[in-house]
Amino acid sequence: IGDGPEEKKLKDLAKKLEIENMVEFVGRKENAWEYMKEFDIFVLPSYGEGVPRVLLEAGAMKKPLITTNVAGCREAVEDGVNGLLVEPKNAKDLAEKMEVLIKDKDLREKMGKASREKVEREFDEREIVRKYIEEYKI
Repeated sequence: IGDGPEEKKLKDLAKKLEIENMVEFVGRKENAWEYMKEFDIFVLPSYGEGVPRVLLEAGAMKKPLITTNVAGCREAVEDGVNGLLVEPKNAKDLAEKMEVLIKDKDLREKMGKASREKVEREFDEREIVRKYIEEYKI
């Protein structure tokens, strides 16, 4: 879901690996949650960004998360609790972590529940605004 500068490269790779019938590139969608609700695992291998809203959205939907151990992403994932962190630009690490969750439904469900709890506890907009107001009081 989405688009970006790597899209063509990813499509070419899917074709080269002969998995294009197993991967669907749907482009940018306003209703991405309709796709996301069908996911068993949410994976975002990013090189770095602020806290990605999409990780919070997936967490709110009780999805176990796999993302890169970079600033922003790691704030949304407590490694081993609500998801798994992978080293940036390490496809082997990413594949191994995906395999762990693919093979363990109970762990996926446990981490998905923990994702929802973390989002509610740490990323509720009302709580964030309250913290900003408290921080900037003089």
